[in-house]
Amino acid sequence: MPFVISALVLIGALAVLNLILTMAVIRRLHESSHSPESEQALPGPASLQPRPPLLVGDAIPEFSASATDGSAVSRTDLAGERVLYAFFSVACKPCWQRMSEYIAFVRESGLGPEQVVSVVIGDGGAVAASLVAMAEVSRVVVEPPAGPVSSAFAFRFSPTYVLAGPDGTVEASGLALTDVSRTVAA
Repeated sequence: MPFVISALVLIGALAVLNLILTMAVIRRLHESSHSPESEQALPGPASLQPRPPLLVGDAIPEFSASATDGSAVSRTDLAGERVLYAFFSVACKPCWQRMSEYIAFVRESGLGPEQVVSVVIGDGGAVAASLVAMAEVSRVVVEPPAGPVSSAFAFRFSPTYVLAGPDGTVEASGLALTDVSRTVAA
């Protein structure tokens, strides 16, 4: 019987110690998440920018990049046009498995290749075959994480679609083609 009592006291003491350590870790995480250092962007596409992504009515920010065909792509170059921006991460396997849906959508949308910008974040060599197909229907920009276009649009999730109107403001945005397809058709 003394052995059982000793074991129960030991288990109780370990449980209390575990509770104290857990509370200390939670307090430390809470304090660090509210410190000024935590406002800096962390590496990786999930948090490239501390500001929220573009919403309907927001102005498209200034950016400048080069497409894979060597042409310049910037907000100024696209002014006055309705433009679909599509963001894909190389690491997003479902994005590349469903790329044919995106390409078919662009072909059926009535938007010309000069009105569609496909932004690939990461090493484009990993998805070279898709880049060729994308280049038939859009201007393709391949850039590293936190590149000029993905930073300007506060890219966080893949895929992301943003439809900009001729006035340079966001008409529709979302994580699925259906989020912009109704507006493109209108």
